[in-house]
Amino acid sequence: MIQTPQGKRFISLKWRSLILTSALLVIVFSIFLFSARYSAQTQLKELGKERAQRHVEQFEALLAQQQQYIEAVGRTLLHVQGVSDAIRSGDQRALLRAFQPYWQELRGESSIQSAVIFSPQDDVTLWQGDASIPPDLLEKFREDWKPRSSLACFNVKLTI
Repeated sequence: MIQTPQGKRFISLKWRSLILTSALLVIVFSIFLFSARYSAQTQLKELGKERAQRHVEQFEALLAQQQQYIEAVGRTLLHVQGVSDAIRSGDQRALLRAFQPYWQELRGESSIQSAVIFSPQDDVTLWQGDASIPPDLLEKFREDWKPRSSLACFNVKLTI
């Protein structure tokens, strides 16, 4: 710095241009950093949404596949000796005798927790397993007689 005869300090043009250029570079670099960060965060959020949606679709496909399997098992049970006749006649004891040997295997292999068999007169002929079938699920079944399934999730604490 050079002092002028009046006592004022003088900054040369070279230093002024260096300071101005440096300040301008800092501002441009800061803008670039903030825009790159914002862009990266936006892309990360979108990627997370896409991944979550893909997981939901995979989960729904697995549930649909499991439901089809369980429905196929239910249709197969009708061909077990004595089951169809017991359902038609409404004989609960005969149905229980025909169904009981297969129940534990069904629970273990197909994750079926409960099963309800109705008679043609819309009476419950057999109720096996957990009695926690939602009442609205039974009502919907009674309206259109289409197979239904329900998924129940509980807050389970696992310790390893």
